[in-house]
Amino acid sequence: MTVKDAAKFCGVHPNTIRNWLNAGMFKATRFTSRTIRIDRGELERFKKQENKMTTTTKLANRFISFDHQNPRVWDLFVRFTHEAIRANHSTFSAQSIIERIRWKTNVETRDNKFKINNDFAAFYARKYHKTFPQHDGFFRTRHSVADRSFIPNKVEYPKNRAVNAIVALYCVGTATAIGMFAFGV
Repeated sequence: MTVKDAAKFCGVHPNTIRNWLNAGMFKATRFTSRTIRIDRGELERFKKQENKMTTTTKLANRFISFDHQNPRVWDLFVRFTHEAIRANHSTFSAQSIIERIRWKTNVETRDNKFKINNDFAAFYARKYHKTFPQHDGFFRTRHSVADRSFIPNKVEYPKNRAVNAIVALYCVGTATAIGMFAFGV
């Protein structure tokens, strides 16, 4: 089937089919630079797989992909969150941190190579709570798609005494860090 036929079959624009092909989401045979044929069985398999994915899974996958491709966003999220903790905020808004990242990258440094989806704030808040359990609850969270599909278990974040002590030193001061390290927290 042609790209145009595949687009009709899937209910999308032909460029979407081309993007999916370029991303390797399914296989096709290329005869010339402009002549592409897609196996109907391959397309049916792909469509069935896509239909199984819920909106929640798709959003979680988009977050994981964005987070992987843009590690600087996570670094800034952690940095600005620690600044809020040092400013004695007991709770804070993850969306405010995202807005500050936007300000930093778009206005101060003019490094706007990425766009942060507002839906990712919930994922970043949960990632922060998982990475820094001593600050669990710093971001007030409500039930969200991020709860049901946060990050796969295969993604691990450091959770050892030295990291916790360094984070405590950075966030709350020397005495607390020494106490945490001494008591094995």
